[in-house]
Parts: sequence; C-alpha cells; structure tokens
Amino acid sequence: PYFRNVFEPSLEYRFGRENTVALNYRNNIYEIDSRTSEDSMQNYINPRLTYWFNIRNGVSLEYGLTLGDFERSSDLTGHMGTGRYTYRFNPRTSVFGEHTYLLRDFESPSNDYDVHRPSLGISHSFSPTLSGGAQAGYYWQNPERGSTIDGFFYDVSLTQRAEKTTYTIS
Repeated sequence: PYFRNVFEPSLEYRFGRENTVALNYRNNIYEIDSRTSEDSMQNYINPRLTYWFNIRNGVSLEYGLTLGDFERSSDLTGHMGTGRYTYRFNPRTSVFGEHTYLLRDFESPSNDYDVHRPSLGISHSFSPTLSGGAQAGYYWQNPERGSTIDGFFYDVSLTQRAEKTTYTIS
C-alpha cells in the first residue's frame, strides 16, 4: 500500500489578448510500505511568460525548479529552462523554434547531468475543433562522469475537442 498527496495551486494573469504570466507550484508527497521502493517529497515551482509582440510574432519563456527529497536515493535539485519563438503565417498555422535546457544536480555519489534539446515545430488548426502539430529536434545529455548520450526526438499529435471532452492521440 502507498499514499500519494499532490497539492498544485496556480495563478495566471492575462495582460493582453494572448499575453500571460503564470506561476505554478506543486508539492508531491509519496509514502510506500515497501522494501524495494522509497518515500519521497518533491517541491516544484514553475513561472511562465507568453508575450506576443504583434499578430505574427510571439515568445514563451518558462523556468522550473525541482527540489527532491528521497528516503534512500540522492536528493535532487533540478533546473529547467525553455524558450520558444513562434511565427504565425495565419490564424490557423504557425511554426516555432524551441530550446530546452535541463540541469539535474544530485547529492553525492550520484552522477549529475545536463540536457540540451533544440527543436522546430509546426501547428495547424484544421477546423475550430480539430488541430494537429509536429515537433522534431535533437538532444544531447552530458553526464558529469561517462559518455554523452544524444539522438533525435519527435512528437506528433492530433487533438479533437468536443463539447465536454478533449481527445488527443500523440
């Protein structure tokens, strides 16, 4: 048996039609009665900014701080930063360039690492309720000790909104 409690309040302020500043916080407590698993608590804070300079050009900036406290494993301090530039061809189609940087700093003796993840993507609304998107890029993970891991990644999704539900295949 286990116990999980997630507390996740958020605030969002709109200062224009599509401009927002937001702040999310998550406290995640996990307690388990097991010899192979461990109790943990994570605190995560996540500010975000979305700003459109004009009808065609917009940016999104996001930061995430994770503080992880684990019963037996090394504790974690994690940082995440994402920047995205979006260009709209028209109200239905846009392209974007994005870069995400992750830093995972563990207490000794665990191996710290960072990850870079640049990508390009496109989104399109086929109708007021049907939209799709595709994103592809390259990542590399640099561990403190050991070899760099790298490769391509992609995400393709299709979303259909109904009156009370949303369906996504990705």
